[in-house]
Amino acid sequence: MATYTRNYSSSQTFQLKAVQNGNTLYDTYNVRDFTGSRTGQNMPGWRARIRAGQSATTPYTLDNYTIRKRSAGYAANYGVILPAPPGRPAVTRIQQMYGYSVPLSPFGHLSGTTTSAETIALASLYRKIEQETSRLNGSSFVAEFRDVIHQFKRPFKSLVDLTNNRINLLAKARKGLSGSPAQKKKTYTQIVSDTYLEYVFGLAPLISDTKAIAEAYARFNHEASGGYIPTRDRVTGKGETVVSSSQTTTGQVANCAIVYKTTLKRETTFGCMYTCGLSTSHIAAFGSNDRLLQLLGFTPGSWIPAIWEVVPWSFLVDYFTNIGDILQAMVTSTAGVTWISKSVKTQTFWTSESPVDSALTAARVISDGYTVGSGGGTCGSYTAVRTTLVRTVPTSLGIPTLSLSLPSEDKKWVNMAALLLARQGPSSVTNFG
Repeated sequence: MATYTRNYSSSQTFQLKAVQNGNTLYDTYNVRDFTGSRTGQNMPGWRARIRAGQSATTPYTLDNYTIRKRSAGYAANYGVILPAPPGRPAVTRIQQMYGYSVPLSPFGHLSGTTTSAETIALASLYRKIEQETSRLNGSSFVAEFRDVIHQFKRPFKSLVDLTNNRINLLAKARKGLSGSPAQKKKTYTQIVSDTYLEYVFGLAPLISDTKAIAEAYARFNHEASGGYIPTRDRVTGKGETVVSSSQTTTGQVANCAIVYKTTLKRETTFGCMYTCGLSTSHIAAFGSNDRLLQLLGFTPGSWIPAIWEVVPWSFLVDYFTNIGDILQAMVTSTAGVTWISKSVKTQTFWTSESPVDSALTAARVISDGYTVGSGGGTCGSYTAVRTTLVRTVPTSLGIPTLSLSLPSEDKKWVNMAALLLARQGPSSVTNFG
């Protein structure tokens, strides 16, 4: 395959003009060059390869700097000397500025790495591979199978009974409480906490697993009777992290009493996307016990994450780390993966806005000897974008990197508070009431 490199550039002119009482103070033209380059490899017959379900991906790099948008500014100040001389008009001065803010030359990205984004993307990809391979994540079902198998003999009746019990528990408990108002509050709060935990970590997963099993069974019957279940020929996992910075500075238009404040905002997104091709062939024979086990997610590897899920407090560890994702990746079969593409993209938006500071402009006009001063407008704005992209063709997926982070969802913090309340007992309920 032949390698190619394409460099390109474009120029834009930014005019900035200032006048005083109709007379030109200055008129400047600034030129900025926007450059970029692309390097890649040609893939002959790529359309035919895609139609055949093969990879047409080749290594590719991109470095690009451009202006996404720009807005011309118009600003003015007005000064007058009072009182006016007898029989003569008051002395006035009008200064005006119009044109464009000049954007920065090519700039770099904020400090950071794509490691976290790659970990998120890889974990997402493994989940999709597992889901597409078995169409059912049976890990939690395997872990809870021994404890709840008897409930699946009559699943609908059991679920109705469980749901009614949990919904009615609070009402029944409130009616049966005795003691002082303070004691009732403590006891009732504890019941609320326990009921919430039982639902979140007991009943809700049970309902989900029952639905999944019913879906797998229906698919098994459908496929066995000659039905067709479409399969995806590729899956994609994405992840990104964002860092940002902002700063505001004060400036003054040259030869003018126009004072403005420029706010520069920079935001860098570190992104990663994994894409892999999947074989659409089925491993197990239709109608066989192996096929049903495949549909239900009963694979030897599923026991490892299943065991992790039932380890005490393992779900709490998963709030802060990605151990669950790592275990899932380690046991997910990639035998059906036919090709892999990995794209790492770093993109920075640099936004500049320069509104006139009316108070500082008025003060500057007065300092020039005028009795009254005012000013307003904007000195223009622009958004510049720097994009760096690297696409590779890995030979294997690898395992997500261990990461540590604080919980990012409010629901997780609620779960932690409920657990803490349940562990501390009724004596500490008042701290949360």
